[in-house]
Amino acid sequence: MANYKKGTETKTALYDSAKKFFYTKGYNETTIKEIVEDAESNPGLFVYYFEGKESVAISIFREFADAITSALKDILVPLGEKGEDLLIDMVEYRAYFECINAGPEIIRFYNDISELGSFPKLVISWMDFFTHKRYKDGLRYETNPMICDKTYFDAVASLTAGMQIQFFRDIIQKNIDIPYEDAVDMFLTECYRFLVPDKNQVLENVRKSRKVNEGLNFVVSEYFKVTVEKKKQKIKTQL
Repeated sequence: MANYKKGTETKTALYDSAKKFFYTKGYNETTIKEIVEDAESNPGLFVYYFEGKESVAISIFREFADAITSALKDILVPLGEKGEDLLIDMVEYRAYFECINAGPEIIRFYNDISELGSFPKLVISWMDFFTHKRYKDGLRYETNPMICDKTYFDAVASLTAGMQIQFFRDIIQKNIDIPYEDAVDMFLTECYRFLVPDKNQVLENVRKSRKVNEGLNFVVSEYFKVTVEKKKQKIKTQL
C-alpha cells in the first residue's frame, strides 16, 4: 500500500509540474528535464506514467476542456429544462473558443499542441461525442435522415474537427481579418449545417448562443483553472 501511495503521489507531482510549465512557458519551450526536476522525480518514471511529453499535454488539454463544460453546468440548467439542446451545444462550443482565447498563456499552449499528431484524434473524439454519443436515442434537434448512419457520423466528426483546428488557429493568430465573434458565428453555421438541414434553425441558435455567451465572463487563471460567471447587469436609474 505504501508503494502504491508513493507512486500515485509521484504521478500527480509530474502531472502538476507539466501543467505549471506548459502554462507559464508553453509546450514547445518546456523540457521533460524541467518537469522531472521540479517534481523531484526521474525521466524513467515520467515515461512510465505518461509515455512522453505529447501524451501528458493532450491529457492536460482534455482536462481543461472538461473543466469548461463543468463550469457551465449550472448556468445551462435553464436551457436544458426547456429542451434547447442545440443551443446548449453551441453555447458550450463558444465557451471552448472563449476560454482558449482568454489569455496569452492558453493561446500559446493551443497553438503549440494543435500542431501535434495526436491532437486531431482528440478533437475528432469530441466531435463524435457531440454528433453521436451525447444522445443515445439520436440528436433530439436532428432532422437529417442520414444521421442514423454511423458512417455519416464518422465523416462529420472528421470533417468538422479539421475545420475547427485550422479555422480557430487562424482566428487566434489573426490570419482571418474579420471580427472574432463573426468568425465564430461563421464556424458554427458551417459546422452544424451538416447535422441540421434547417438553415434557419441553425442561424437562430447561432444568434441566441452569441447572446448567451455575451452575458458570461470567461476566465482562465494559473495552470488552466476555468471560471465562468454571469455578468452583473447594470441597473439603470432615472434622475
